[in-house]
Amino acid sequence: MPIPRPEFDKWVSPKERAILELLESAPNSAFSFQEIANAVGVSTADALARMSLALTLDDLERQGLVLSKLLSGSMYYAMAQSGSKR
Repeated sequence: MPIPRPEFDKWVSPKERAILELLESAPNSAFSFQEIANAVGVSTADALARMSLALTLDDLERQGLVLSKLLSGSMYYAMAQSGSKR
């Protein structure tokens, strides 16, 4: 059975919610990929889990919720300045 479009648009997966809550907890900070992985319980030794986390972060960036930058060879992520859309 279909769901209403507004419900579809506002839905956030548990992994996305955990990432957003971490980034919102320190809005003036940026977190490395490793720090985010540790905070949301993703094993960086597992290639599939790393890929899933990277795709989730990319999706959040496409939605305008998260910004990313490559600094000193590591990816860092922060909340977008406009804040969360959830």
